[in-house]
Amino acid sequence: MASAAVLTLTGCYLLDPELLAEGTDEASIEVGDTIQVDLGQWSPSVGDTWGAVPVAEGDAADHGAVDDGTVRAHVVQGSEVFGVRERRDGPEAGGSSPHAVELTGVAPGTSTVRIVHCYRAKIAEDCDQGPRDIEPIEITVTVT
Repeated sequence: MASAAVLTLTGCYLLDPELLAEGTDEASIEVGDTIQVDLGQWSPSVGDTWGAVPVAEGDAADHGAVDDGTVRAHVVQGSEVFGVRERRDGPEAGGSSPHAVELTGVAPGTSTVRIVHCYRAKIAEDCDQGPRDIEPIEITVTVT
């Protein structure tokens, strides 16, 4: 009976969905599933901002999130990144925090998601990249 209890507790542990490695440029998911692609550590307190921008005309975009009818994409940070747990004493002041692009399958098809880094500017395709001049990231997502 003790081993059954351990299995039950292990089975009930909340596991995060998949966090793909930084640099991933292709991913496959099913409709309704969500994955994340690691963007590394960034510091919002100095003005680092990441967000999704429309790739094609007609893509719905709102505050750095894009939904093109095939995939929904937006950037998450801190404890919203899979595998990161919120600190009990609150977030660290200043400093950097993990960032990831979250991708959710909406309908079957293939789509390209573009993520841009903006420095002290609103998310936009042609925003100021700041001193690092970081190229946009494109991820081709196949939804089945």
